[in-house]
Amino acid sequence: MRWTLALMGVAMMAHADLAVDLAANGEVKSVAVGGKQAAGAVGLYVAKPGWQGNWFTSDGLDTPQGTASGATQVIRGTAGPADQPVADVTVRCTAKGQSVELVYEFTPRETLAAQDTVVRVRLPIPSLVGQPYLLLNSAASREGHFPQELPTPYTFFHDAGFDQFAWPVGGDTYLALEPDWQCFSGVNVQDNRYFKGTEYEIQLYLLHGRDLRQGKTMQARLTLREVSGKELRARIESQLAPRRRLREALSQQGETAIQSVALSATSVPVYGRLELAVGLTATYDNPFDPEDVRLDAVITDPDGQETTVPGFFSCPYQRNLVGTKSERLVPVDGAGWRIRFAPRKPGNYRGRVVLTDGDRTAEFPFAFTATVAAHHGLVRVAKANPLAFEFEDGSPYFAIGENVCWPSSAGTYDYDNYWQRLAEAGANYARIWVGPFDCFTLERVKRDADDPAGLGRIDLENAWRLDYVLDEAAKRGIEVMFCIDSFNSLRIKEPHAIWSRCPYSEANGGPLAKPQEFFTNAEARKLFERRLRYIVARWGDNPHVMSWEFWNEVDIIETYVSDEVRDWHRDMARYLRSLDPYDHLITTSWARTAGDPNVDALPELDYIQSHQYGAHDAAWYLMKVSREKNATFGKPHYFGEFGTGTRAEGTREDVEGIHLHNGLWSGVFAPAAGTGMLWWWDNYVEPRDLYHLFTPVAKFVQGIPYNTVRYAPLTDLQVAWRGTPPPPRREDLLVQGRHASWSPAPFNQPRTVVCKRDGKVEGIDQLARLQHGLRNHPDLHNPVTFQVDYATAGRFVVKVGNVSGYGGAGLRIALDGETKLEQLFPDEDEGNKDITAFAGNYAIEVPAGPHTVVVENVGRDWVYLDYILSDYTVRTDPPVVLYALSAPVARPGEPTVLLWARHEAFTWYRHSLGMSEWPVGETEVAVAGVPAGTYRLELWDTFTGESRPGGTVKTGDGTVRIPLPAFAKDLAVKLFPETP
Repeated sequence: MRWTLALMGVAMMAHADLAVDLAANGEVKSVAVGGKQAAGAVGLYVAKPGWQGNWFTSDGLDTPQGTASGATQVIRGTAGPADQPVADVTVRCTAKGQSVELVYEFTPRETLAAQDTVVRVRLPIPSLVGQPYLLLNSAASREGHFPQELPTPYTFFHDAGFDQFAWPVGGDTYLALEPDWQCFSGVNVQDNRYFKGTEYEIQLYLLHGRDLRQGKTMQARLTLREVSGKELRARIESQLAPRRRLREALSQQGETAIQSVALSATSVPVYGRLELAVGLTATYDNPFDPEDVRLDAVITDPDGQETTVPGFFSCPYQRNLVGTKSERLVPVDGAGWRIRFAPRKPGNYRGRVVLTDGDRTAEFPFAFTATVAAHHGLVRVAKANPLAFEFEDGSPYFAIGENVCWPSSAGTYDYDNYWQRLAEAGANYARIWVGPFDCFTLERVKRDADDPAGLGRIDLENAWRLDYVLDEAAKRGIEVMFCIDSFNSLRIKEPHAIWSRCPYSEANGGPLAKPQEFFTNAEARKLFERRLRYIVARWGDNPHVMSWEFWNEVDIIETYVSDEVRDWHRDMARYLRSLDPYDHLITTSWARTAGDPNVDALPELDYIQSHQYGAHDAAWYLMKVSREKNATFGKPHYFGEFGTGTRAEGTREDVEGIHLHNGLWSGVFAPAAGTGMLWWWDNYVEPRDLYHLFTPVAKFVQGIPYNTVRYAPLTDLQVAWRGTPPPPRREDLLVQGRHASWSPAPFNQPRTVVCKRDGKVEGIDQLARLQHGLRNHPDLHNPVTFQVDYATAGRFVVKVGNVSGYGGAGLRIALDGETKLEQLFPDEDEGNKDITAFAGNYAIEVPAGPHTVVVENVGRDWVYLDYILSDYTVRTDPPVVLYALSAPVARPGEPTVLLWARHEAFTWYRHSLGMSEWPVGETEVAVAGVPAGTYRLELWDTFTGESRPGGTVKTGDGTVRIPLPAFAKDLAVKLFPETP
């Protein structure tokens, strides 16, 4: 049996009939308009991981049952294997005027691991090849063409939301697709000639289409509508008109004159925004080139000091959200020149707007008043402690937050959520990226001939997004590190290479033949300076822009020349400082944790960051590096990025957020200028709702005067059981390397490690996590000899992690000179991605007594290794790791000692190995190097942020003994001098 649903158009035109050929088993065979095929098969399918087949499709339901009611036909059935269906499916087809609505509903009978859930619409290539398609999509509306030849890539159209995508049926008649974006997250259109097919294929990706849980009903809804091509083109033209008016406003031919200066207010609070809208005429082709046209305000403050503030060209936009995931900006009239200024002291100001057009100038006076307001001011390096931050009013600033570098396709709407959640949790810091591939990118390659952006020209739509995001952050008290560019712009090879799309490349009309020329080429420098001027002009007045960050991880471009990069940073920092009337902090960052001391030491850079991924004990490692960099550079330092791995390895398993928790608290006790800032904001913190981990840190640091007291790390720390100690316990010994590099180093040589029965490990400081093989880097070959002494027979386990995708690796384990295990890890594919197929444990049995175990990589390239000596140690000491800081003197009302006691097994990596912590009984910590006196203890729960009294302790010899209650994971302690 076959049902055909035919619908007569309301216009009653002879050609205005739409027919859907719906089979009894749920298959939509085709869609026709006026008897002519407009689309082939339509259907839903749920793909298995890796696109290896489908869990089920909608075009062949088992045991189908059909019903009809008016203009609606419904088919219900089961999908999947007939003897064991995996889902109940409904296909609903409804006539609505000149349209038909298709709705797919399905309810999994079991939880399915899906690659994606997709509704596909197939279009016949023979009738559409080379024909126009019409896209109604706000400011992105346009007319395109179906490819005549197989395109590269074969997916030739992508979007995250639109109103209509229409293709011709005949004459001026089009069939338009209208997805319900409450159901879908995006669309691809591909050319199936790539797969030897004869169709173009529209693929609509279901929102949450990978999260298919048992009993959870999912819905996909779309409409196919017969439309007039003439009417569609008229609507496209009306939507593009504001963009055309903007393009016309971006160049002028006229006399040099200022007609008007409109102030946003005649009185603004200190650190509030005064915005001047300047009406002018001039002759210019590029308003972003100060050599073509330049607008400045020269402002005299109440003390007679004169400041020059650059102006900028902008355009207002209106935002809207298509469905749940696609932001659209529409330009509105009002494009023109603006000047922004934030007064930093109260009183009367006078100024003049200066327009420079070639050798011609014009001026216009103005005046305003600044009123007193409660505001901390901008973030500065602390005067009394150069390792810390403070606000201009002298109050301390300890950065607590994460990276929030870019949004999803929801754009600024994502930040409505991010900022709110961070602020509610007590966070006060975030980092955003201004390119090179996200919705904040300011300078990019032109997309088409009508695109007003391009090399040396600002993307005004993205600039408006930055306006919105930074202003919303300011409202919530979040300080933002503004990252101007990233290594991707200058990187040629994958991963994450953007050089092919960099506007500075010769291939895209830029001045650079090679990426490394960016730092020395005069034209590239001038273009970057132009970008800096725009950034300062538009966002410099925002007191919650904490700092300018020149680069994200610039050291991992293919050709990195330290001296050239140093000179570039020095010169650009001086130029930026000359532009910025507010003197924001300046920094940069590196992929390698060591950074580039040649650049970090520059006095032009105010503070230093480090990045680190993969530390198995984030707290220990982040603190170690922070203390080293504090001692080396004498500047504020914090970890601008950290995580379990560069590909989020381990985050999925770390449900509790252990590595986030430990990275946050590491900054408190380093001491650093802020917490460690986690990278995985959108695929970890947000979906797992881990914002609550910021709150206890925010509560704990309140009242700690990092900016006026230089807390020193204490290293003479001892912990012992209180009362009767528990019986001895036997534990696995986990031995983890601490280094990984592809450069000559002490740890990239053969090493010997001695493992004592009490758990102490000698030689671990120069143990590498990365073992190099025999071919690609033979000079770095670094086998490890373990001297072990098993009390009873046990196992020696080598835990293999990622393997090089540039040749593979191999493993040999020898016991007392005899090879006991040898395994190659070959690289058998054509790509260079890390190989994970060999990850796991490789073990040998070891008899009781002293032995020598040699672990060697006998393959071509590198492999990551850790080591576990099963049931090896006999422990009687408390499993507690201690970190402590002390003030040089005890001052009333301020904590003198800060202590963090953590279970040694409370790390994300040990949890990933199944080595969970257990409750620690009552202990006593002896801390040496504390000023004499009596101290009041506060005990802090690091997960709730609640504190309770812990009694008092006294010291006269510089050592204070702190009683700790039983705890499971960790606890923090503050010691205050007892006031008489």
